[in-house]
This record gives sequence, C-alpha cells and structure tokens, in this order.
Amino acid sequence: MELTAATEQKAKRRQPQPLESDHNDAGDDDLISNLNDDVLVHVLGFLPTTADVARPCAVSRRWRRLGPLVPSHNFPLSDENHQERIDRFIAFVNHHLAAARAACVQQLTISFSWEQHLDVRHIDAAQVDAWIRFGMQRVSKSFVLAIDHVKRFNDENNNGMVLGELPRSTRLESMVLSVSNAALRLPATVKFDSMTHLSLNGLRLDVGSDHRLGRLLSSPCCPRLQKLSLTLISGIEELRLDAGELLELSLQAQRMHSADFCRLKLKTPKLRVLQIKSCALQALRISAPMLEELSYSFVNFFYRIERITVGKLSCMRSLKGLELSYDRESLQANSCSVHLLQRSASVECLSMHLSFPKRNGGDQNILKDHLNIKLPSLQEIRISQYKGRMYEASLMKKLHATVPALKRIKLCFDPASIRWSKEGLWKLLPQIPFAEVGSWAAASTDHDSIDYGTFVWTLACEEEI
Repeated sequence: MELTAATEQKAKRRQPQPLESDHNDAGDDDLISNLNDDVLVHVLGFLPTTADVARPCAVSRRWRRLGPLVPSHNFPLSDENHQERIDRFIAFVNHHLAAARAACVQQLTISFSWEQHLDVRHIDAAQVDAWIRFGMQRVSKSFVLAIDHVKRFNDENNNGMVLGELPRSTRLESMVLSVSNAALRLPATVKFDSMTHLSLNGLRLDVGSDHRLGRLLSSPCCPRLQKLSLTLISGIEELRLDAGELLELSLQAQRMHSADFCRLKLKTPKLRVLQIKSCALQALRISAPMLEELSYSFVNFFYRIERITVGKLSCMRSLKGLELSYDRESLQANSCSVHLLQRSASVECLSMHLSFPKRNGGDQNILKDHLNIKLPSLQEIRISQYKGRMYEASLMKKLHATVPALKRIKLCFDPASIRWSKEGLWKLLPQIPFAEVGSWAAASTDHDSIDYGTFVWTLACEEEI
C-alpha cells in the first residue's frame, strides 16, 4: 500500500505542470501564446497592413494590447468613393492611432488612391492636419500621407483642401506628403532636426512663398536633409537652396511652360544627383562640385534660359537632356549645352536632342565653334529626334572626332520619320566613320523584340568582347 502511494507521488512529480497564463482566454496553452510580448510584436510587424494586424488581435485580450505596440502602421484605401466607407476607414485609422499614441511608432503610412477625380469633401482638412501633426511629432522613422487622384489640370477653381502650417519635427527622419491640389501654408520659422528624406507632391503654395520654401529646405532648418523631391508643386517661381548635406534633388513643375521653378539657385557641396522635369527655366545657377548625374526631361528646356552659371563639374558621369540646334533663333540653347559640356570633361554618358528649323534645314556653320569640346571619358551617347539629315550626320562625325573613348551610340529617330520603311531608316544612318570602325544594329526592347526607329552603334572591339 505504501509502495503504491509512493509510486503515485513520483508520477505526479513527473507530470508537466501547466504554465501560468493570464493571457489565454480559452485556458488552453499553445506554442504561440507561450512566446513573450516582444517576439509576438515582432511577428505581428510582418503583416502588411494594420487591418491584418487587427484581425488576430481581436480574439485575445493579450493580443489586443499588443496591436498598438507594432512599430509599423499601414492604412491603405483605394477606389472607394462611398462616404460611409470612407468615414469608417477614417474612424479605424483614428482609433488605432489613439491606441498607439503612447507607443513608439517607427513607420506610419496613410494612403488614399482613386482612379477618378475625388470630391475633397470626402475628407476634412482638419483631419488631414491632425494626421500630419501625429506623423511629424510622434513617428520616428518614416511618415507617408498620400491622398492622390487624377488631377484636373484645366481646373482653374483650385477647389482643393486648405491645410495648416507644418509643425516642428524633432525626430522624424523621412516624410512623403502627397495631397493632390491641396494648399499648404509654409511656416515662417520651423525646424526639422532629424529629417533626411523629404518629398512634397501635388501641393499648391501661396504666391510669394519662394523665400520661405528655400529657407525651410536649407541647412539651418533641415541640417540633415539628404534627399529632396518636389513634384507637381505650383506657386514657386524661384527656388534657392543652401543645403550642405543634400545628396539628391528632384524637381517637377505642375504644368509645362508655367512659371513654376523658372529660377533655380543651388549651393549644394555634396549633391550627387539632380533631376529636373517639365521646368521651363529662365535662370540656372549651380554650385555642386560633387555632382555625378544631371538630367532634364523636357524638350526645348534650354530655349528660355537667359542666364546660366555652373561651377566646375569634375565628378560628372551622366549628363542627360542637352539640346543642340542648327537654328539661328536657338543659339541660347546651344550656348547652355556647351556651357555644361565645358564643365563636364569627365562625363561618360551623354544624352541629347537635335533640333532643326522645319523650313530650310538650318545653318551648318552654327555649331562649328561649339564642337571643339574635348570629352576624353565619354563612352556612350544617346541622340533623340534624329531625322537623317546631312547636318546631323556631320554633327555626329564631329562628335566622334572629339570623343576618343566612344564605344556606343543609341540613335532614336524622330517619330515623324518613322513613316519610312525599316530599309529606308537604315539608309539614313550615318556611315562615316561609323561603318568603318563599328556597326549599326536595330535596338532590342526588354522583351527581346525590335524597337522600330531605334538603332545602336557599337565599336568593333566591343563586339569582339
């Protein structure tokens, strides 16, 4: 009898004792519930949206308090025009942000995307301002607010929402603020102490905000800013930047041929990449000795420039969007292009447009003095708007003579010339001296099909390799 009692006592000791748990509503232990809070929060962070995080958190009291602790919050809504559903989505966002107010939020994304024009009455401007304040003051790493739709560019009423001034941010590192056709008031004095990446998109700024924007984006207010994008911004005629840490800058005006960004003055000693789109510049002044890539994506970009001052660009590797013309009315475009080429002796990749008068074909003596530039490092040239005229062939021959390291030319015919047959285009390709030291071939696309109207010349030794 005593042996039996002793045996039972030992058996009880060998039985695994249930772990104490105040987090399992059902009272049944499982492997996931035995994980500590930090691990569970880390796992929940892999879910793509906050709505996905909310679903598992709804079935457990413990998980319900872990949801707000997830460092990344993503709230996407697309193609939804019903006011009731939009209101529910806004309430859902506000509920979760209120719960996360005391937590450490590292990333916050709130995005609305519509394929069609949206009446801004669906979203209150005060609500957008509240999200901006939360993102800039309580998020530490990345804040994205995107309320995008197809803008009606011919809408002169500007019936967009009017936002308040941007608040100060002491710890936010990256912000994307994209609110289509919204008016934004720039503060007189504000500082973004930790901001390294900033993107403003689709905003309308008050007339006369040029000075405030330049001061806001310069080193005294953004001492750590490294990447800046201003896309489809209206209301800024002149931009002056003095940004000591800036590495990348991208500018795009809201309308072609508008006065937006018509004067640009940069003092950016560390700038590596400068991209300019749809800006009809009148004055350009650049001090960026470390610049490696400069690109324009607007035909006739140089035709309105009255003043251009560019320091030495000894680090330049890629120069895109230059224009050369045989039209005496376009001498300023040639001067601007040559001014840049003279300061970019180390350029390796060059892209340019060719322009000719429609009536008489131009004067071939115009570029005679301009093409005495030596580009010893240039290896690749891309030429667009090619029409196969004699002057163009002469121009390419002169370019070849000044570029000893040239290995590749990509030649794109003007769309109006595509009416020619493929054999006809082949006959328009420049042959001297290109056929003697290399060969032409039709360009291929990413899908291994022939890109009709585009041809590539390759140096003979490159073909053998």
